[in-house]
Amino acid sequence: MNKVATILVGIAHSVSGLLALLSIPFSVLGGLSLGKVSSIVGLFLAVYFITGIAMVYETYVTVSEASSLYSSTLEKFRSYVESHPVNSPVYLYGYQNLRVLTPPKDSQVKMFLLLLLFSVINQIPFLNVIPLTYYLGREYNRIRNLMLLQNQLGLGGKYVPDQVGMEILTIITNGFTFGFMVNRLNSLSQALVFSPPPQDQGLSPGSPFYGGGAPSP
Repeated sequence: MNKVATILVGIAHSVSGLLALLSIPFSVLGGLSLGKVSSIVGLFLAVYFITGIAMVYETYVTVSEASSLYSSTLEKFRSYVESHPVNSPVYLYGYQNLRVLTPPKDSQVKMFLLLLLFSVINQIPFLNVIPLTYYLGREYNRIRNLMLLQNQLGLGGKYVPDQVGMEILTIITNGFTFGFMVNRLNSLSQALVFSPPPQDQGLSPGSPFYGGGAPSP
């Protein structure tokens, strides 16, 4: 799904859910028959359900692809760190943080089942969006922290702001900003590249990050 379509899906999910709730009292006040009210509500609920499934699919695909890129880049970075002497600044600082950055083994089947249960079968507004924001936010933070570590070691990477505000906004708007979260994760994962420098310059004692510290959780 392209960027625009992903954004529109989130907006449609949020708006259709709101309209489904508001259409009942407004239709009754407008003197519409029960059949017309049911048709209007059913239309909005159908859009809500279909876009909800699309959001689950997009989350699963995006997180899976980002996780694969993260794992391969992390292994390259690990090999680079472990190629240095044990008492070198790169090894001491890098290896310390690699333990934090190494994710626990998480099955994609487990993620699929959790999304199916809590975001497809469960269609309660707001609650069904929480698992989506959790998985997207978790993968975003992993990549963000790895890029931050690379930046601190002078190996490329860059500082990337967190997106806690975006996660909260996505939940309280019932998915309105979902597409923006997906697109930000896609952009960040595509920018995650690690190429070991031709000559190791490592950390100098004058570096503000020499000897310790860790990326933010």
